[in-house]
Amino acid sequence: MKKVLIIDGDPVVAQLYRSSLEKQGYAAETCGDGQHGMERVQAFRPDAILLELMLAKLSGLELLKRVRALDGFASVPLVVLTNAYLPDMIQAALAAGASKVFEKSNNTPGHIISVLDQLLQVFRMAAPPPPPPRLLTPQIPRDHPGSPPPPANYGYNADERASPPSGTQAPTVEVDTSAFEEVRKAFVETNAESLAELRKLVQQVIPGDGLHNVVRRANSHAETPRVLALLIGIHKRTGNE
Repeated sequence: MKKVLIIDGDPVVAQLYRSSLEKQGYAAETCGDGQHGMERVQAFRPDAILLELMLAKLSGLELLKRVRALDGFASVPLVVLTNAYLPDMIQAALAAGASKVFEKSNNTPGHIISVLDQLLQVFRMAAPPPPPPRLLTPQIPRDHPGSPPPPANYGYNADERASPPSGTQAPTVEVDTSAFEEVRKAFVETNAESLAELRKLVQQVIPGDGLHNVVRRANSHAETPRVLALLIGIHKRTGNE
């Protein structure tokens, strides 16, 4: 519900406009002098103001200037409705910030309320939209266990972080070979005939002086290392040296 403050020293006129505004769905209040009107502007925070220039304690022009200086009231619709409808007064009111100036005796409450409706619509359209919600970027601690690797510009040195400190030895890893031994035994047992034939072929290649002499001669004559390794592997897996 929109709120309208009526500041007028004539209680009959003020009450007439208050009743008319309330019938149109507005919430309205009245003040009889400028000083009280200034206090209610700050407390009531109206959406629009109807103001008579001829006021006691604080003139309408001075009140108008002070209202425009308040935070949030620079563009609030403010309609001057006065019997002091003189050219100088009209210009002074517009210069002080009045939205519209009307002669009180020549306008009806219905006409003034229609002007207020138009001014409030323009004021709503001209109001700046609310700022978009601010997106906060989560801050992840450097040492958080679930943190991704920090980028290079974080001041970390990836090489230094990955390598162990100087003077320390990297831990050794022991490998359990028992499973491989079981596989070797199973392979020998299930392929006994094929391995026997391979052993015969190896014995034909290796002369009677034994595998050690073959290795010694191979080293002295620079024989092919891969062939030699194959012969040694077959010999070890098909029997003793």
